[in-house]
Amino acid sequence: MQRLQIRSLVLASAVAIGIALSGPAAAQEKLTIWWVKGFYKSEDDALIEAVRKFEQKTGVKVDLSQYAVQDMIPKTVAALDAGTPPDVAYADVYDFQVAGKWAFDGKLEDVSGIIEPLKANFAPNTVETTLLFNDKTKKKSYYAFPLKQQTMHIEYWIDMLEAAGFKETDIPTSWKEYWAFWCDKVQPAHRKASGSRSYGIGQPMGVDSSDSFYSFLTFADAYNVKLVDDDGKLLVDDPTVKAGLVDAEWTTSQTNRRVRTYRITPAGIKHLEREVSSFEQMLKGINLVLAPAES
Repeated sequence: MQRLQIRSLVLASAVAIGIALSGPAAAQEKLTIWWVKGFYKSEDDALIEAVRKFEQKTGVKVDLSQYAVQDMIPKTVAALDAGTPPDVAYADVYDFQVAGKWAFDGKLEDVSGIIEPLKANFAPNTVETTLLFNDKTKKKSYYAFPLKQQTMHIEYWIDMLEAAGFKETDIPTSWKEYWAFWCDKVQPAHRKASGSRSYGIGQPMGVDSSDSFYSFLTFADAYNVKLVDDDGKLLVDDPTVKAGLVDAEWTTSQTNRRVRTYRITPAGIKHLEREVSSFEQMLKGINLVLAPAES
């Protein structure tokens, strides 16, 4: 049988993207898949097991290659330039680094025929992320399949919290009060109790770090900020966007320094409540996906 001739990709996305490549439809005996290497062995084991089941069910041989997350985009770009990309590919950083551009340039396969019948099964704010504009066709289509959605988490040391005289039940659950609790109460109390200069609020930073990007969007969502409209137009110069992103004021710190303080806006609080509701719906969808399938 003739191997599928591929010229462009199909991505699977939500907070992560998997790609399948476009070209003339043809039956094939082998499927070439590139997949990001998991952070844990269990991730890779689950992938290999899924591939095994797929091969048994379809009779199609899968040529699976796994690469580190930092290598996925360079390798995919090189393969696209050479005209030899894989049939399907997945990486956690495709969605926010290359998916939009590849769709715009016509390098992704239109998978609307796969997405449309399943749209009702997706959690809110997932499948919408794969509806992208193609400058060649001058229209939007689904160019990725939503595979993964993750939460941003915050870690803290319970022993340090207790040393400061607080317990976990003291931690507020609203955005503004949460950060004020750590900055204005816990840190000063811990410094006083321990005699050390402990400053424990930190955020990931890096020009090629997915965590940095996701953390920024977490704060943007909390402030009810939409940086790009549904037509792809940047809104960063919109005064209302700026006002929603930053509600700032000059205050005096405990060391009598002038500091710039940022806090969430009322609109951001309402948006955050909606996101929590959306996340709960997403969990229901994940449970359905993970439910054991009948053999």
